[in-house]
Amino acid sequence: MRSSSVKKTSWPEVVGIMAPAAADKINADRPDVTELFPVSVASTMPPGYDAKRVRVYFDVYESHGLVAYTPVVG
Repeated sequence: MRSSSVKKTSWPEVVGIMAPAAADKINADRPDVTELFPVSVASTMPPGYDAKRVRVYFDVYESHGLVAYTPVVG
């Protein structure tokens, strides 16, 4: 059983589902995350860590926009 003080930092269970549903799951688990970015896997993102940000990489070449990589805080 997870302690309530331990915050979730990754969501491997959302890989393969549609990006909006993944964002809903992440928001439900971590309402303190204030920046949730859907990002195309073809995009280049600047480096940098932000404890209040999660990038959700989705496949723009797949017609449903499915999450391609495990979203993580940062």
